[in-house]
Amino acid sequence: MRRIWIVTAVASALAACSADPSADPGAAVESAAEAPIAARAGAAGDVFAGPNVSVDASEGAPAAATPGFYMAYMYGLGLELPGDKLASVMDAHTEACLEAGPLTCQLMSVSREGDPDVSISGSLRLRAQPDWLQGFLERAAESADAAGGEVRLRTTSAEDVTRQMVDTEARLAALRTLRDRLLEILRSRPGQLADLLEVERELARVQGDLDAATSALAVLRQRVTMSELQVSYVMADRAMTPRTFEPIGRAASGFLHTLSLGVAGIITIVATLLPWALFLAAAIWALRLFKIGRGWRWPWNGSDGSSRAKLTKEGP
Repeated sequence: MRRIWIVTAVASALAACSADPSADPGAAVESAAEAPIAARAGAAGDVFAGPNVSVDASEGAPAAATPGFYMAYMYGLGLELPGDKLASVMDAHTEACLEAGPLTCQLMSVSREGDPDVSISGSLRLRAQPDWLQGFLERAAESADAAGGEVRLRTTSAEDVTRQMVDTEARLAALRTLRDRLLEILRSRPGQLADLLEVERELARVQGDLDAATSALAVLRQRVTMSELQVSYVMADRAMTPRTFEPIGRAASGFLHTLSLGVAGIITIVATLLPWALFLAAAIWALRLFKIGRGWRWPWNGSDGSSRAKLTKEGP
């Protein structure tokens, strides 16, 4: 009965809200979705560059953007560098992101492995403001050329997150409306203690959903306003390195060890087969004695020297 009362109260509250044209949830959702879109579309810069954006060449930024157009850009850069310069170039790129600060560039991952004399590689992943990122890409190419390397790979990809953004903002507006109505019920419609506790539980659930949707929207906004970059560093091929002939040296130093392993294998085989050989020899000798004692002789022991297909027995 308490659940029916609560559902009826919430439904009537929402109906009263929708009955007022100035408080139409659909209109509120639509306006709440479009206003942030237009605001961020103008502030995000070249993140929104596309068929629906006109760019002013003198200013270098979009002059106007169509509301509701959300794109998250991801870039890839592959650098081939000399082994002795790879670590220093990579450290310089990492330091540039850290110096820019977390509001401009966020370092997500850095990894490097290998030996500069043999093979070394690394990767750098970051998220940054689009205008700063474009300058970083140009400086990264210049640093690779200065170190005697080159850019081997450039990639650009984009993901349309418009629907996710609009849906999340609409859900936020609906949750806020429901939360406000539940608060109004608690303030203006006193009832039994059990009913009030049920409303408070529903309010806590709605508030939890509201917080989760707010966090999801913040992540989407960050993906739109900041672009991702994945930089890969590989070592340039060299005809000869200080360790080119190391395999030959290792093989020569291990000659005696390899020889001893071979001799040990032969001894193991002999030791394994010797008992079986002795056993078979003894069995053949015993069989021969048994046959001779009963008057049998082998076919190749005949007086005429001819072979026979089977053993023969001498008569009495």
